[in-house]
Amino acid sequence: MSMTVLMTAMAQHPGVAIHSNLVQPGGIFFALRGEMADGHAYVSDALNNGAAYAVIDDPAYQHDDRCLLVDNAEAALQDLARLYRQTLTETTVVVVAGSNGKTTTKNLLAAVLGAHYPTHATTGNLNNHIGVPLSILAIPKSCRYAVIELGANHPGEHAALCDIAQPEYGLITNCGKDHLEGYGSIAGVIAANCEVYDYLRVHSGTAIVNCDDAILMEQLNGLSHIGYAQTHQTPHGRVVARVTESYPQVSVSIVDTHTQERVTIRSELLGQFQADNIAAAACVGVHAGVPLTKIQGAIEAYVPDNNRSQVIEWGSNTVILDAYNANPSSMAAMLQYFSDYPATAKWVILGDMFELGAGSESEHLAIVNQLKTHAFDQVILVGHGFKSVKAGLECLHFDDADALSVFLNQHPIHDACILVKGSRGMRLETAFV
Repeated sequence: MSMTVLMTAMAQHPGVAIHSNLVQPGGIFFALRGEMADGHAYVSDALNNGAAYAVIDDPAYQHDDRCLLVDNAEAALQDLARLYRQTLTETTVVVVAGSNGKTTTKNLLAAVLGAHYPTHATTGNLNNHIGVPLSILAIPKSCRYAVIELGANHPGEHAALCDIAQPEYGLITNCGKDHLEGYGSIAGVIAANCEVYDYLRVHSGTAIVNCDDAILMEQLNGLSHIGYAQTHQTPHGRVVARVTESYPQVSVSIVDTHTQERVTIRSELLGQFQADNIAAAACVGVHAGVPLTKIQGAIEAYVPDNNRSQVIEWGSNTVILDAYNANPSSMAAMLQYFSDYPATAKWVILGDMFELGAGSESEHLAIVNQLKTHAFDQVILVGHGFKSVKAGLECLHFDDADALSVFLNQHPIHDACILVKGSRGMRLETAFV
């Protein structure tokens, strides 16, 4: 089947899904093969749920003419997204990549642009080779801006995702110690993230860059860019940000260097490091013509959720739940922030950091050594990565979140502020529900 046929089908039946229970009436279901399940087993369910078509690559599931047979359903999804993106002639795409802060920055950008223009953004964490095509295919034709998050863990993935999203603008938040197992080294992380810059350079795009980040500035190599920073030494900068308050949430003074207009943004975000994410969103907004007061209102209204620096009340305790993801860079920054957090009793619960490869033991040991420099009331470590390096640190240890939950139920905590951080697979948030 040709992509022309599939494009025609989508034009007549918008709405694409890869889960049979999420198919919109009249939409298209793609039967993808995953690690846990084969989507072909759900073709009948998708059609019964109202799908106009099911895209398959196994002839055994071609029940009737509603089943469109292709060579590879995953590749067809990506090709369809690539072609659909080319029809979005009125839409400007901004991609967000980087080691830390991608989702928060994406959400802030979407909030700022959405305050002034029809805007679409990646939902949740749909940021990989499947999620990006789905995000692109969900962009309405009337959309003025689309903010697409890119997630990758191996060389070449950012390039492939850019080829699908075809951005005019790209933002790399930073280059930290994430996915070292796939990238091999910090140099590998930098090279992989900067595949975004490579795409923009070839396609006459523009980077949004932190002018304080020497690594990213060096990687520009003549690429057109607009900048933000927390210093005044910003010859390429459009926005200068200054942290005015750090606790409990961060407040940032933002100056538009072209007009000298200034606002102070009192955010709901935790951590001085969030100032860069706020500045990035303000920079994009100012460049796009969003009034600074609208930028201020949009960022102040944004409340973190989904276990990303989310503040919840748990009995008489305040929990800073940052358990969606973790790597050595983000964990070290959060511990430094929490060390000065204004609370009478401070507990730290840390879970293992995943995808660190051969450096896993040394990176977990570095966090343990950092913990030794802070005077937290109680430290709890969870997981086998921390178990092997915890010697010399006064702490409690549990193998998994279930064992942690049993302990917390048997030994209730009262009137404390608790930082909870770990990789997604550790499921630390389950101990607090």
